[in-house]
Amino acid sequence: KKDMLGWKVKIKGACMDTTAGLEHLATSKPVLAQDIIEKARDALKQQSWPGPRQENWRYSNTHKLFAQKDWALSGGQILDQATFVEQRQPSYRLVFAGGVLQAALSDLEALAASVQVYQQVQDMPEDMQKRYHYALEQCSYQKHPLVAQNHAFCESFCAIEVAENVHLDRPIECVYLDAKESVPCLEYYQHLVVMRPGARVKWIQTVAESGSCSRLLNTHCTWFGERGSQAEILVIAKGKSADFAWYDQQQTYLQESAGMDYFHLVAPGFFYRPDMHVRLLDAQANVSCAGAFLGKAQQNIDAQIHIDHLASDTRSHLNYRGVANEKAKIVFSARGKVEKDLQRIQAHQLCRNVLLSPSASIHAKPDLEIYSDDVQCTHGATVGALDDEALFYLASRGIGEDAARQMLLEGFLQTVLSTIVSLDLQRYLAPIWKEAIKQYFQAQASEHVK
Repeated sequence: KKDMLGWKVKIKGACMDTTAGLEHLATSKPVLAQDIIEKARDALKQQSWPGPRQENWRYSNTHKLFAQKDWALSGGQILDQATFVEQRQPSYRLVFAGGVLQAALSDLEALAASVQVYQQVQDMPEDMQKRYHYALEQCSYQKHPLVAQNHAFCESFCAIEVAENVHLDRPIECVYLDAKESVPCLEYYQHLVVMRPGARVKWIQTVAESGSCSRLLNTHCTWFGERGSQAEILVIAKGKSADFAWYDQQQTYLQESAGMDYFHLVAPGFFYRPDMHVRLLDAQANVSCAGAFLGKAQQNIDAQIHIDHLASDTRSHLNYRGVANEKAKIVFSARGKVEKDLQRIQAHQLCRNVLLSPSASIHAKPDLEIYSDDVQCTHGATVGALDDEALFYLASRGIGEDAARQMLLEGFLQTVLSTIVSLDLQRYLAPIWKEAIKQYFQAQASEHVK
């Protein structure tokens, strides 16, 4: 049901009403240009929640995710700092909670000594403003309600400009901290990172959530990599609550010789959907995306990756591994597009998966759309079970069944970890990886005993 004042969607008896959000927007200080906000608000009036009728949402359980009766914008109060995750490695930390940047918990002064930080769009240099508004116009908010929501309601903006040939000595750690709310809450954030020629950045995105209430985290991050710049991005989706959801949109534009390496670790817990669109604009631009997905219970992991090769001599490489148990669902949808009349293109996609339960499901769809001849392109996907012969071999060496299964799965997942080049990111990820694997296989062993 739609009306002219707001946006109401009826889903099997549950009503989501964002009228209050639209009224709140009118009295708040927007961070985006008013024309974009108006376009997003108009788009919302024509849309409903994403669902199985949309091709790129057909495998996701959006009813469980969105069917809350009393959504509200987060009020900005955060949990006690005792619940805050400890800093694992030296980093420049940016903490977001309650819909705003928490300056008291962030390392703004230390970060500002190395880069330029902007918290208002109008404070940025003119070229950054033009690029940012161009990127927002390229978003799919006319078709995608979650993107439109972000543009319409977001009140937290943070932009980082890394100067030419600056190499940051520590990663930038972006933490989304749990809000202290008694009702299901919505949180929206927008980030912009511009890397000038020759700049080097290491970026970490993670969540610290307590599972205290239902929460939909909606983040939008735009990257511009100028000539010769490099970035390594580590995204960790690990939480406690099945009522928590994270929609993570990433837009990336890479110029000549610019490179970007993504790594996703998705541990058992909440719904996570990365929605990535990478544009390789000039020669020698390259992107690498890798990750490990560990799904269990009724968890939904839905990865959507779109890479456009728009110039000759560009490269892309995707390598993901997934493990699904119980009633978990993992979706991997990748699309690589090679435009006409290009030469020496390399585009590779690979997704390997293991099913541990007949109730679990994995949907892998690597896809290449090629309009040039001079290319090296491959794509593949596998879905299977553990090798019985390998299990028998380990059993014949005196290794128990649970330990054998854990050894095989750890070896299966370990392959993608080698794609992380940065020692800082390796050290940051190591204890998280160890804990996630331990918890996952402890649950496996207990279920096996039952």
